[in-house]
Amino acid sequence: MVVSTNNEEVATQVATNTGTSGGSAGNNTTTGGAGPVASPTPVVAPKGFRSALQLMLQGWQELIPSDSTLQSSIGSLTEASVLAKLQGYLVAYTDLDSHVTGTRQARAQVASQLPEVRAYFAALKASLANAFGPQSPQLVKFGLKPKQARAPLSGKQLAVKAAKAEATRSLRGTTGPAKKAALKSGPMQVTVGPVSSTEQATAPAATGTAVASTAPPDPASSAASPAVAGK
Repeated sequence: MVVSTNNEEVATQVATNTGTSGGSAGNNTTTGGAGPVASPTPVVAPKGFRSALQLMLQGWQELIPSDSTLQSSIGSLTEASVLAKLQGYLVAYTDLDSHVTGTRQARAQVASQLPEVRAYFAALKASLANAFGPQSPQLVKFGLKPKQARAPLSGKQLAVKAAKAEATRSLRGTTGPAKKAALKSGPMQVTVGPVSSTEQATAPAATGTAVASTAPPDPASSAASPAVAGK
């Protein structure tokens, strides 16, 4: 026999048995020992088969009386046995929420402290290099790579290096201080633009034409000129 109950009583019963009001079943359940701490809310909204299990649980709580028994292919089903089974299945999803939440929190903590950790690690590396020397093989025990001393270049390698440097200077147009100074203090080149017709009319002739001076005559030259003429 199946009977219906009041909606308010059903909502209260669902919230009591599942540990949530409209959320994931068993979300407020905590595990003992060193197990995960349950998340207060699901990481994501229940969907898929998890949602189907949750709806099945709520349906049995709402519509199946506690003293009724239903027959099935797996035997007799009572409300208590079905609720216990479904809640046990949903606990696994609750544990998953807890682990996902804990992982997100751990990742956020690692990201927030990463600059400080890198600076501290760099200080440790510098102190060890000062204590043992940058080329000490003891640095390997700290997970550090000693600096290798540079081998002296042979005559052929020096010649190749000089040729590469010269080719680079020629390609980039690099000059030395002397050439730069000559370029800065050399003769100036002035480019004159086209002369307008007005300027040509007022300017004196360049060749073959004497321009009369408008300046007053020199007294000394005026006094000497009659004597020269008398001779």
